Amino acid sequence: MDYYKAETPEEAVGQMGQLTDEGLQAVYYAGGTEIVTNIRKGALKVDAFIDLKGIPEMHLIEVKDDKIILGANVTLNQIIEHPETAFLKPILDKIADHTVRNVLTLGGNICGRLPYREAVLPLLALDADIEVCAQEGVEIYKLRDLFDKRLKLPKGTFLYRIHLLKNRNTLFSRRETEHTAVDYPILHTVLYSDDKKRTVFMGISGFAAFPIYSVVDRKEETAEAVVKRMLQEVESLAKSDDRAGADYRLNLLQVHLNEWLGGKL
Repeated sequence: MDYYKAETPEEAVGQMGQLTDEGLQAVYYAGGTEIVTNIRKGALKVDAFIDLKGIPEMHLIEVKDDKIILGANVTLNQIIEHPETAFLKPILDKIADHTVRNVLTLGGNICGRLPYREAVLPLLALDADIEVCAQEGVEIYKLRDLFDKRLKLPKGTFLYRIHLLKNRNTLFSRRETEHTAVDYPILHTVLYSDDKKRTVFMGISGFAAFPIYSVVDRKEETAEAVVKRMLQEVESLAKSDDRAGADYRLNLLQVHLNEWLGGKL
């Protein structure tokens, strides 16, 4: 396998284009835990790696006026410890343990192949924009437009940075595990109310084989009616495994929704 280390976004996408034109299977690499595991299992064949860790701005947290820009290679602990992103701490510090979060990047968690990808939930809740590097330059998308079960980036591109508006409202988060707090979730629920748009966001992980999110219009309904609508949207996706049954997960979700929406609407 060949290894390339890019120092600019242009260099990275240019190298990807060249390798693709040569008929080689290349992947972007920024940590590689899941890539290496899948190669060892024989589930992934790779001819070349393009390492993104040499691109400086992908490691930065920048604050510009009311906007926060998170590089895709920023670790979860960097976000937790930064004063301007403290509003994300109650959600991100539930993911794994402190040692793992020292190396677990935001982009890696969002783009990974594991079914949980919990770090994407608050970004979807806050309607984040993402910068994607392509041959034509940097393109900006709504994260919600590209996330459907997983982040569906255009071929040959990579996640560069994430844009958020500074948040002064509370993100509700509840995380249930089978054993220890650092276990994978049976259910992780993130809820957020956008009072200007009169919408309620629900993001859940551990409930199905992939993260799910839903945005519903509050209309003039009671909290009970909104809870019922949100449950109906996802109940068919609830999974059963050796850790919990579908009915149990659905019941937990109802408890979370009632706890928050009952006092919010």
